[in-house]
Amino acid sequence: MAGRRALAWIVLSSALLFAFQSLSQPIGIVALRDSNTAGFGVGRDQAFPAYLERMLRAAGHDVQVWNAGVSGDTFDRMLARLDRYVPDGMRVVILQGGYNDLLRRNDPVWIAGYIQAIVSRLRARQIDVVLCGFFRTGTRSAWQWRSTTARSSWMEAHAMTTGIAASTGST
Repeated sequence: MAGRRALAWIVLSSALLFAFQSLSQPIGIVALRDSNTAGFGVGRDQAFPAYLERMLRAAGHDVQVWNAGVSGDTFDRMLARLDRYVPDGMRVVILQGGYNDLLRRNDPVWIAGYIQAIVSRLRARQIDVVLCGFFRTGTRSAWQWRSTTARSSWMEAHAMTTGIAASTGST
């Protein structure tokens, strides 16, 4: 629960930085991720984006959170559907993934390249990015450890040089 509140605070503070630009329409937030965002096992009305929107609205914020979660998604597929799933006018994208990339044993350098391409494309459109880490708990193979470490290091370095919000904590 504390992790959700921290993420909500990061998303909201990022969006509110530019709230003065257009006070007449809600702040548009897109959650771009895999099955956890899509609502696998709980349904879309109980998934993270719906929960985040309810929580922010209850706190008095005029937001609309779009659920762009797709079960089984990987970062290459997120990049391929990015422009379709993140319409013009959005202010913040919450980007998280990685579990399905781990299952497919995708190369960590390849994964980081797709993350960088997604972030770069969103930043070019003046959309703030909240980049969330993915860490698989329990025993890790050498490949899983290398993949997680490579993405975490890239996230921390990229966040420091671009000013994006990043969370490398456990999901």
